[in-house]
Amino acid sequence: MEYDVTSDVEVIMGTSGKERQRKYIEKKRLEGKRPVTVLLSQVTKEVLERERKMTGESLSSIIERAVMNIKIPVITDETSPEEATKHTTSNKGSRKKKQPKQDNLELF
Repeated sequence: MEYDVTSDVEVIMGTSGKERQRKYIEKKRLEGKRPVTVLLSQVTKEVLERERKMTGESLSSIIERAVMNIKIPVITDETSPEEATKHTTSNKGSRKKKQPKQDNLELF
């Protein structure tokens, strides 16, 4: 029986990294965190990196702090997450005005 070292090394290394990532994500989920993928402008990314270096906080903490400082209240219904995401209007004929688009996230 021949033994192929390279294929075993690739499987072990690939599985170990994936397993560590899976465990980390599961741990964060148990802490009430949810993964989010976003694309940011270069300027916004630089602001986040500068803030990370200045404070020593993780990007997750910085973004969470910035989002929680938004002045618009958020009402959630823990019993029915599907209902919270549905868009309902009392007057179907009226149109909602679009909010102006923001290019950069303002941290402070």
